[in-house]
This record gives sequence, structure tokens and C-alpha cells, in this order.
Amino acid sequence: MKKRIMALLLMFVMTVGLLAGCTPATPTETTAGNEETKAPAATEGTTEGATEAPEVSAYPLVNEPITIKVAVVDRDMTNPERLVYERMAELTGINVELISIDKDQFNVYLASNDWPDMFMEGLTASNLYEYGVLGQMLVNYQDYLDIMPNLTQAMEDYPDMYKISVQEDGGIYALPRVEYTNGLTMSRLHYSSDLLEKNNLEEPTTLEEFYDLLVKCRDLNNGAAPLTVSLKSGKEYAAAVIFPAFGEYPVLDYCVGSDGVIVDSYTTEQYREYLKYMNKLYEEGLLHKEYNTLDNNAILGLIQEGTGIFWAECATSVTAEMFSDGELHIGTLSPLVMNEGDTPECRAVKPVKNERSFAINANSPYVEEICKWVDIAFATEEVAEGTGLYGRAFTYGPEGETFFLNEDGTYTATYPDGTEGITTQWRYDNVVIGQYGLCDMREYLSALTGSVGIRTFGYKEKVAPYCTMPTYPDVVHTAEEQETLDQYSTEQDSYKKSMCHKFIMGVEDIDDDAVWQKYLDTMKSYHTDELVAVKQAAYNRYMAN
Repeated sequence: MKKRIMALLLMFVMTVGLLAGCTPATPTETTAGNEETKAPAATEGTTEGATEAPEVSAYPLVNEPITIKVAVVDRDMTNPERLVYERMAELTGINVELISIDKDQFNVYLASNDWPDMFMEGLTASNLYEYGVLGQMLVNYQDYLDIMPNLTQAMEDYPDMYKISVQEDGGIYALPRVEYTNGLTMSRLHYSSDLLEKNNLEEPTTLEEFYDLLVKCRDLNNGAAPLTVSLKSGKEYAAAVIFPAFGEYPVLDYCVGSDGVIVDSYTTEQYREYLKYMNKLYEEGLLHKEYNTLDNNAILGLIQEGTGIFWAECATSVTAEMFSDGELHIGTLSPLVMNEGDTPECRAVKPVKNERSFAINANSPYVEEICKWVDIAFATEEVAEGTGLYGRAFTYGPEGETFFLNEDGTYTATYPDGTEGITTQWRYDNVVIGQYGLCDMREYLSALTGSVGIRTFGYKEKVAPYCTMPTYPDVVHTAEEQETLDQYSTEQDSYKKSMCHKFIMGVEDIDDDAVWQKYLDTMKSYHTDELVAVKQAAYNRYMAN
């Protein structure tokens, strides 16, 4: 596989080498009306100081400082300065001016043709097809791999990077995110361990033990529900602990079966059994009655008053002050199993994700300079001694300044006083704006003793060993497939998610075979077969790459 990917990459490198020294013509698209649509001009005011790019790995990257405008979507730019970009400017001579675009206005912004030099994020699969494959308004990274050695190496080391990025025309118009950590899992059900310790209650391993423990906690809670989680779409951390115990599929989503066949797990018998279990928890007052509307603040309040025993989403904000003795009591559950002696299994969060970041305006005067700047985000070691700049810096900031790798296999992130519980937000506000590039931290554990450290250790010991279930990757869809997804997915998602809550709350009887069959028939009418076929076709291409 590696040889095949590298052969493809080298083919593009050789092609670009033949064209070295030539300035690419402005990309155009011939429309149905035979009119030419030019690539949008970079935002006015960014062209001063343009210089010929120096050799690869030579710093600074420009003879005179330049400023590139970079768009982010729905990010709070109250503090437009970020430490990692300041250090990048000192090294490369390239200053970054961040522009925040409202998500609801993003498509209008794209249509205006008044583009910045680069989109750090925000582009959809449809955007990449329209402005990349068809319009050629975005830079094709295939044309610049010869000046991006770190990206080229990363694609060899992490083949999924190439597989999930290359479009149907062979182009790569945006880059994925590679993130490996010990907390890389959706299975994130925590508990307030002080209650269990005080009452000599053991951590459960089976579904039955978990049910029995919830009953005991409810009684100790004077009747208050101890399972205080949100089961909203996208926040299914508790479901990731419970759902896999009922069958072969790891999560509520499209899943890869053992035979390579794609299924929508919302239509399986495994899902029905999961719903029966959750309905039982709900009916018996073990699952909080407002689980579908609980927000983080409400859950944190329940933890602090002592009735929120099992929780997930708000873990980063749990502090020692929330416990009666002023100390943290955070446990982590392993994925549950059906029978004692079964091996737990769960799905890891996709380590290579199609974030569609670093999309460069093809009409920017700084394409080569930006490519070399972006390449630093995929380096696995310092690109210049003493700078602390390489892939991990785009997540944690410069090594040696905001985080340190220790000889004992831990890492230490530094934060100002008063930021406990909001460290991630502080980092986004002051160091980075998100997580991009390549950050592989599997060999390190956090050295922090607070919530982050406790939870990271819990994931490593209780969850990471069981992340064995196959995942459905971030595949690339053709234009026709994307059109099918856009046409049918939203309505189908809305229906199946609403029915999930109706089944759990008992509004619809999950034990009634006729009710379940009606649900399956309705799912079919919402084009489930067509959606699964699209996912299967895209997965087959992914496996063939």
C-alpha cells in the first residue's frame, strides 16, 4: 500500500519538477454558458512584499515579511493573536491575519469571490467539488508535493491521509487532520468515584452489573437519577459504552460489518436491543428524565450537588471544588459487555479525519510560500532547532514554551493560574485556533494531576485496549453520491434521531413488533437503501486505493 501511494505521489512530484520555475496560469472554469470563471482574487491588501520563495527548509521563507489572510468559521476572534502563529511568523516571515466568518454566511462569502489567501477550515465536501474539482479555484496540493517533504512523508506514514483526501479528479484541494492520543475514543462514560468508594460499590463490567449499580446509586440519591448524560446526536459518549455490548457494530452510525458490508446501525436488531435497555433505565428513573435537553452547566450542577454520578460530555470542566472534600474523584468505565468474561470492544475516534483544512486560494500570490508554511504542520520533529515548531505545535503550541515532553513518557502542558477546568478553551483563545496538521501523542500521557491527567490515564487503562471495532472512514464521495447524501440525509437523520428518543421515553413501544416494523419501513421510505449504497460504493473505492 505504501509503495502504491508513494508511486502516485512521486508521479506528481516528477510532473511538477518538469514545470519548475513556471508560474501557473490562473485557473478557469468553462461554464454552461461558455463564460470563463476565474479563480477569486485574494483579499485586497495581501499582495505587498511578494517575493520568490527560497529553497525548501530555508528560513525565513520570504526575503521580506508578508501577511496572508486566513479564514476560520464561527470562531471567536476576541483575541486575534495566537502564540503559535506569532512564533511561525518569527520563523518564516509570514504573518497570519485571521478572519472569522459566520457559518450561516459562509456560502454567501464563497460566492462573493472576495476570498482570503487560505481557508483554515469550513469547506464542505460539496465546496471542494465545486471550487476544487470543477472550478480549479483552490490549489491542488498534488502540484506542490515536491516542496512539501513533511506532508509527503506523512501521507506515506499515515496512508489514510491520501485515501480520504484525493478527489475523483486525482486532486487534493484540502488536507486532513491526524490526531492520535490516548483519549481518542467515543467511549467516555465517567463517574463520581467518591460515592462508590464510600459505599463499597464496585465498578461494573456487564450490562446487568451496570443496571444493578444504577439502582443502588438511585436509592443512595434519594430517588434522583444517577445517569446524568446527554444522548444528543454527536454527543453519544454514553451510547458508545453501552451499545457495542449488544452486537458487532460499534456506534450509532454507518458501520463496517465483519464481511465488509456497510449498514446503518439504526436499522439493526442490535439497535433495538439497545433501545429496550435504555427505555428500561428511563422508565425506572435511572436515566435522567431530561437527558435530551441537559446541557453541560446543568450536568455540572448535578455533579456538584452529588446526584450526578455518571456523566460524560462536561468532563473537561469538572474541578476538585465540585466534590465535598475538595479532591477530584473521577472514574472511567470500560465498554460494557453482555456476559461476564466477554472481551469489551468499542470504536476509537477516527485518527485521520477529513477536516478539509488548509485550502489555499489558487489566485493567492503566495501559493508556494503558503505550501511551505503549511508543511510545518505535518512535521514530526522541530523544523528549526529551538523553535518548538512542528506538527504538535498546531495543537499544543510550541514545544518548550507551552508544552514539554518528559523522559518518563509524559507530557506537560503549561497554563496560567485560574484556568483549571477550561484549559482547552484557554489554549484555543491564546495559543491555537483549533487542531490541524499532524499530532501523534500515543506514546505520551498527560503529567497533569487534575481532570485532564486523571481522564487521560483512565482512557489509556480502561478504554484504549478495547478500541478494536472497525470504523467507517472519512471517505470521499463523487458528485453524484454527494448529491444523494445532500438530498436525503437531513430528513432521514431527523426522523431516526427523533424516533430514538420516542423509543427511549416510551412514546413508541420498542417491544411491539408491529411498531418496530413500521419504523423500519419508514426508514426505508427515507431512502436508507440509497444512502447505504452510496456509503458502500465510497468505502469500496477507499479500500481499493
